[in-house]
Amino acid sequence: MARCDLLGRITATGTVSALVTVQSGTDLDSAEASAASAHASVDGAKASFAQAAAQLHQARINLSNTIIVAPIDGGFISRNVDVGQTVAASPATPTLFSVAQDLTRMQVDANVAEGNVGRLRTGMPTYFTVDAFPDQRFFGGVPQVRNAPTTVQSVVSYDAVLEVENGAPRLPPGMTATVTFVYAQIPHALAVPSAGLRSLPARQTPIAPSARARRCSGPIAPERSGRSSCRPASRTPSSRRFSGTLSMRATKSSPRNPGAPRRRRPEHASSPDDRHPFFEVPMQSVAFELREVTKEYRGRDVTVRALDRVSLRVATGEFVAVMGSSGSGKSTLMNIVGCLDRPTTGAYELAGRCRSVMNPAELARARSRTVGFVFQQFNLLARRSAIENVELPLEYAGVGRRERRRRAVRTLLSVGLEGQLQRHPHQLSGGYQQRVAIARAIVNDPRIVLADEPTGGLDSQTTVEVLGLFRRLWLSGLTLVLVTHDPQVAAYASRVIVMRDGRIVRDQPQEPRCAELDSRRIEGAP
Repeated sequence: MARCDLLGRITATGTVSALVTVQSGTDLDSAEASAASAHASVDGAKASFAQAAAQLHQARINLSNTIIVAPIDGGFISRNVDVGQTVAASPATPTLFSVAQDLTRMQVDANVAEGNVGRLRTGMPTYFTVDAFPDQRFFGGVPQVRNAPTTVQSVVSYDAVLEVENGAPRLPPGMTATVTFVYAQIPHALAVPSAGLRSLPARQTPIAPSARARRCSGPIAPERSGRSSCRPASRTPSSRRFSGTLSMRATKSSPRNPGAPRRRRPEHASSPDDRHPFFEVPMQSVAFELREVTKEYRGRDVTVRALDRVSLRVATGEFVAVMGSSGSGKSTLMNIVGCLDRPTTGAYELAGRCRSVMNPAELARARSRTVGFVFQQFNLLARRSAIENVELPLEYAGVGRRERRRRAVRTLLSVGLEGQLQRHPHQLSGGYQQRVAIARAIVNDPRIVLADEPTGGLDSQTTVEVLGLFRRLWLSGLTLVLVTHDPQVAAYASRVIVMRDGRIVRDQPQEPRCAELDSRRIEGAP
């Protein structure tokens, strides 16, 4: 027995082999060659990097010394493409942007009616105003009047070019300008306010009964001035011709047509002496009449006959629809009936009086108080509310502020515009805008309302509503003349006239359609 250390042991079995393995000389040479090639590649990459850095440095120097010059110079107006946008290839060269060569000189293209184009000449004094500067006039010259006509809805106009200095510049392109061409000038003239010309003298020179007969008789003879005349073809003593501001009044014993509706005196006329003689003619059975009316538009090389010997009589209280294709003469007929144009030959009577004997003041009064106008495009003033648009004819007629506000409100309510009085045109639908236009046409209590395509831009439901409003006006005794190309609209009238090539080819009465029933059908009511 002996004392000793106890050890934990693990026993394993192994194989005895050589300690070092020596590689061959060929492998060593190959490795050294690969290392040298790698070092050479690194050196080449460093050289390429240095060369690229030198080129970049030179490009930066060149860029700092570069000035890009555009092929044209001027002010930038508009851009049709965005930066980075791909422009598709096409046979026509696309317009990328628009540049004005010189904004210090501007050009205004003014549309001049064909009746006034004969007065234009190059170099005549001209000025214009814009809404941005309402109190400033911009003066310029007329270098040319273009001979190519522009026709829009049978209305012919010509372009007059106006050049003006714009040094600031204050006038950007695209502004709307109101151009005035000065074709005549009277020095040292006495300017009298229009209000001073409205009163009539206290005493009137008696007029022979024969002079009161203002109806036309005998053949029609055109005057030298081109206006139609109501005098016979035979020579008449000059002392019996109507001229100047000759006053005519109807006697109290003048017969009234029993079948015609009575019309109240306009509220703004305080007494019979304050009213114009033309509007004191008693109501007759004939609202207006055309006899052998011809209207020609003469150009330099061609003459266009818009109306060809048209004869038409419309009784008081009729609802007449005038139909025809474009260029048939409908709008020209409406312009003559509304005293906006004069016939070349023939005679036109409004409320028993020939148009040719009316002076400009009487024509303006007839357009203001005897005839109301309704247009397809409404023609409302964008900056005025509905009630202010309706007040405008009363303002021109000299009606006081409080009275015209009362009448405008009453008229707007009568056409169903409750709650819309203070809205501007852009805040109203097309149907409501047309109602405002109708209220403006009837606020002066006219005898005749002329409507030129009043439903052309309206949907079917709104069209029926507007025609129902016209029907109610007609049933109240108003004379309505409606121009349309739609037979469905013409069916609501009591008489249909069809025009072609400036002539009336068909004129017949009919049973008018009821707009209220059509409105119920559209709404689905039983």
